[in-house]
Amino acid sequence: LERWPSWPTRNSRWAIGDLQDSGGSEPDEHPGLKYRALLNLVPPGSNYLHFTDRRGWVPPIFTYRGRYWSFLLKLDPDQPAPTLPAQRLTYNGPFHWTNRHLRLREIARLQSFPDWYPLSSDLATARRHLGNAVPPLLAAAVVWRVRQALGDVSAHSWPEALELAVIPGSTFQEIAAAYPHLIATSANTGSQSPIRFGAAAAV
Repeated sequence: LERWPSWPTRNSRWAIGDLQDSGGSEPDEHPGLKYRALLNLVPPGSNYLHFTDRRGWVPPIFTYRGRYWSFLLKLDPDQPAPTLPAQRLTYNGPFHWTNRHLRLREIARLQSFPDWYPLSSDLATARRHLGNAVPPLLAAAVVWRVRQALGDVSAHSWPEALELAVIPGSTFQEIAAAYPHLIATSANTGSQSPIRFGAAAAV
């Protein structure tokens, strides 16, 4: 198999920067009052360690490695997003760089789900689904590479979404627009299901 070109590094602003002023605020998007003021002081890309003696905070508020890494973790808009959790904890991030929890569609974007993808109306359920999901763009790349290795498709052919993904100037919307609109429907309940969507992006 031929070596694939290197994928450009995408930062958080690339994925969700245009969603900031699109409305859709959530009732629990602001952290509790206990550490809210501290979150405002955390630089983008940092976490509670900002308030330790190792970072020069005097007197230190937290001890080094005294909390989980995600405690007061804030996205750096100019860096890729860290791992996204499957549930929301009051002071665990990653938080948006504007000092609030990430909204549902922002989480979906960071996981490479398109804006038209159906999500549960229950916020906790939708967050769990997204946090536990394999990003569809990653799934597409893996499935397509396997198909190439098996000789099922040409080693020189890619789905349109993957072709766009390796172009540095491509926007998230351009890549997501190339996803096939294939959503599996449960025969028993008639509800829409995400189970087959990732693989569908590679067929």
